[in-house]
Amino acid sequence: MNSLIYTLTIILIIILFILGGYLLRHRRFNLLTQQQVNNQSSIKLLSWIGSLLIILAVITLGVLLAQKIVFLVAMLIIDAIFVTLLPFIILIFFPKNN
Repeated sequence: MNSLIYTLTIILIIILFILGGYLLRHRRFNLLTQQQVNNQSSIKLLSWIGSLLIILAVITLGVLLAQKIVFLVAMLIIDAIFVTLLPFIILIFFPKNN
């Protein structure tokens, strides 16, 4: 059972790194149309979110290596809440399609 928890946590860490890296690389482009964006607030938001995802991945990896189950559960809950809220935060900065 413990090996399954560790395997799924490693998969979550990989997903967090991929999402964070993607947002940091594509912060100057509209995520849906891949066109240049001049909106500085959305660029800052995507930079902040991408950095936060990478920081969460590093912290989760550290907790996983420390093998402290209480902290691991706390980090998994924090990661799940943030990744769930991520699309709603990003959708605020997209214009409505007419």
